[in-house]
Amino acid sequence: MSRILMVDVARAAGVSKATASLILTNRAPEKFSPATVTRVREAARKLGYFVAPDPVGALSEKRIAFCCNEPGPAQGFYGQSYAALKTICDVMAIRLDIVTVPWSKDSGRDEPATALRARLHSDRPDGAIVAGYLCESVSLLQAECIPTVMIGDMYMPEVPCAAVQQDNFRGGYLAARHLLERGHRRLAFLGYRKCGVYWLQRLAGFLQAADECGIPAENLVIQDTDIRDELVDDFTPRKFRAADRPTGVVAVNATLAVYFMENCRRLGLAIPE
Repeated sequence: MSRILMVDVARAAGVSKATASLILTNRAPEKFSPATVTRVREAARKLGYFVAPDPVGALSEKRIAFCCNEPGPAQGFYGQSYAALKTICDVMAIRLDIVTVPWSKDSGRDEPATALRARLHSDRPDGAIVAGYLCESVSLLQAECIPTVMIGDMYMPEVPCAAVQQDNFRGGYLAARHLLERGHRRLAFLGYRKCGVYWLQRLAGFLQAADECGIPAENLVIQDTDIRDELVDDFTPRKFRAADRPTGVVAVNATLAVYFMENCRRLGLAIPE
């Protein structure tokens, strides 16, 4: 008699192999109706396929807190991060809770005392994923001895915490190389100080690429300011209407790139040109 495989159980139960796998390994049986779960388990029993013990046990009691700025992971970086984590937690039968943290525009820091502290005392998580520049939140979680990992593009040396971050230097380097390899020899780098440390890392990568290609300093324009609107309104006409204007631009992020492109179109400057 040939060995019974997962696909044999799925065929007998009338479900996909993925569904049978999720149910029989107890990774996400709650996603399916009781009738489907029973049918798959019964098919496995009749065929002599090993059925994992039920219930899941301690694994299903695990909780992970996803901490981010208000209003929450609706879109963009927060949304993508949450969606990825939710998929993993669903497969592993771990509960993923969203904890939004107020942000003070005046201090430029998060204020987690009310929302986060209350959550920790009422429904303490087993671990936390912190998205964004939330120094105070990380400190609070660590004080409560909750395992914490940060994700994002902000380098925070003042917060000793495990982190998964973007390689900002590499990003600036590759963006500049892309333009240089296409023949551009006059480049501009657009940034603003409120981006934090990561814009300096991307600028360093930009300058490294230019140096490797022998681009002289006079062919590079580095622009930074504290106010994005002033940067775009002032930078575009002054630098890009000259005969020796840059022909390639690296923006520190997508937001600034959009501001810059809109302003160029308003001034009648074609992109690309």
